[in-house]
Amino acid sequence: MANVSESGGLIATVDSLFGIIQTPVMRAENVYYLKAVAIRNSGHMGDRKKFDFVQKYLRITENMDEPIIAENMSLPGTTNKTQNNNAYSHSNSFNSQNNISN
Repeated sequence: MANVSESGGLIATVDSLFGIIQTPVMRAENVYYLKAVAIRNSGHMGDRKKFDFVQKYLRITENMDEPIIAENMSLPGTTNKTQNNNAYSHSNSFNSQNNISN
């Protein structure tokens, strides 16, 4: 692993890695989807789950009303083409704009 770049080796060494998906519409509705990019010993790789963002408290909470969405299914209100072309994906955490309250 010493000769593998950090980004390439990261997937092979983490226990779990999640991406954040947010379209402009989702941003206006204070909604995020977390996608399981890499999960060790799990059948949920690629699946997504809806989370709600409470801007006043900068808190993300799991939306318990919506089930886990399988990798081969579209997100509600989108098509796979729209989701892939317009989604913002972040590998770390929120960008600075999401942490600024008006």
